[in-house]
Formats: sequence, C-alpha cells, structure tokens
Amino acid sequence: LEGEFGARSFRLDDLRAASATAHVVMRPGRLELSHLVADAFGGRARGSVDVEFAQRDRVSVDVTGSGMKAGSLLRWIDLALPLTARVDCSVRFEGEPGARSSWQGEGDFQLRPEAISPQRVTGAGSGSFRLDRGRLALLSEDLEIGAARLLLELDADLARSPADGLLRLVGETSDARATQLATLKILRGLGLEAPDLVLRPLEGRGPVGAAIFLGEEEKTDLSLGLRSGAWGGQPFDRAALDLTLEEGGLELRAIGIERGPERLSGSLYWDLEEPVPERVELRATDLEVETSRELLGLDLDLTGRLSGE
Repeated sequence: LEGEFGARSFRLDDLRAASATAHVVMRPGRLELSHLVADAFGGRARGSVDVEFAQRDRVSVDVTGSGMKAGSLLRWIDLALPLTARVDCSVRFEGEPGARSSWQGEGDFQLRPEAISPQRVTGAGSGSFRLDRGRLALLSEDLEIGAARLLLELDADLARSPADGLLRLVGETSDARATQLATLKILRGLGLEAPDLVLRPLEGRGPVGAAIFLGEEEKTDLSLGLRSGAWGGQPFDRAALDLTLEEGGLELRAIGIERGPERLSGSLYWDLEEPVPERVELRATDLEVETSRELLGLDLDLTGRLSGE
C-alpha cells in the first residue's frame, strides 16, 4: 500500500504533531513515512520516520527541525530547565517513543534567543548530543546566557521522570548582575528559593561556574571570581565565592573579598529556617565592621576596623 498522507493532531505513542503530511508506504509489519513535514514543538520538522510494528512500535527517525520551542522540547523529556529559545536541530533517533530506556541516537542543535521572560532565561549557542539507552549527553562550547559565555555539559537519565542528572556550566561573565538574575530564574525553576545573601545585587566581571543537580536531589553549586565590582552595594577590587544551595540550607564554603587594604575570607553554614547562621568562620584584615555587617548580614554591635579570626 502506498500513497500520500495528511493529518491533524497526529500522534505516534509519545510523539505528537499539530499536523503532518508525508508519502506513506505500508509493508508487512512496517510503516514508512518519507518526505515528512510536521508541525511539532512549536516549529517544523522535515525528514523520515519508519515504524516497526513487530518490535513494539519501534521507530527510526531522521529529521531536521526549525524554529522549535526549547521549553516544549524540555517538557517532553521532563527536564525542568526554564529556558526560552528557538531550536534548529538535526536528529537521528531509534527506539520506542514511550520507553525512554530504549532511546538511541545523536544530533546537533542551534539555539536562537527569544524575548526575555520574567520566569525564563533565554540563550544562544550550538552543540551536539548523544542518546544511549535513554541517557542524554549534551555538549555546547559556545552558550551565551545572562551576559556569560559558557561551556555547558549535561548528563541526564531520561528514563526517569522527572529526568535525573547533572548540568555543568563553566565560563566567563561580562556583567555579573545579568548572570545573577539568569541564575536566580534557573534556581526558581528548579524549586530552590535563594536567601538574601544570594539575592543581593552583584556587579563585576570574571569566571563563573555552576553544577546544577536535576531530579530528586535539589542542590546547586555556584562559584565565581569577580574583578572591580560590588556586592550588595559594597564595592570590591576582587571577590571569590564558592557555595552550595540546597533545600533549606546554604553552605558558603569559601568567601574572599579584597578592597584596598581590607581583606575578608572565611566560610559559613546557614539553616534557612533560622534567622542567623549556625556556623561562621571569618578571617579579617583591616576590615571595617560596617563592611562585614553589610556583606554577610551579621548583627554586630560594634564600630571600627577588624583584624584577626
């Protein structure tokens, strides 16, 4: 059986399209769709799809996509990342659409930014990905998000719902405030509420990094090293932070701030249900008390300058 096919609200297990047209060939136990044009994920896909009915509706997909919505694609694979962008991609894929542990494939993609959203970050860049038994390995070496140029590595188990994995970002920011605002949107999208210490406006430029744990473990590691900036309105020559934010707690593993002769370094742990940190270790050199109060939110009934531990 052979002919032309057209449909609206087309669905093949977990794959859906608002509309689709294709040249169809029916063979025993097999359906072949060539010259496929489908409106899906807010964009358009062109290519071919073969379905093996004898193998639990196993499909082979070879398509190129244009103008697809990143948010729609991420929701489809249960990745809770608040990204808005248009995606152009090339995908080669095999597996059972409803059984993600069977997914095998590879492809490449390009992101085009969309208008900035209050809840989502937008980005631009390109990269590639591989699927191996439902495990996604994605790499982008030129991602731009929130005034930062980043290397992105994502390792995620799509067979789990929600998808479980680790997202790593390493790069350089030219505007720490824009990067901070983008980071806060990502944290909120993951269900993490940042404390005041992290919300304070940040300025400067320099290296940044993040390790974002996806799935059941709600935890994010952040690091930065900034030059000629300010934190919470307090100017600095250099600042370095290394912290972990997880549900209910903030661990500031290391802080280092320099401003002229003033030096502040140390660490703290803050149970966010409590009004003050439960552990604080600080080392100061020629530091104004008011500076430490403003930076760390410590209630010190003192004036003058501090040196010591």
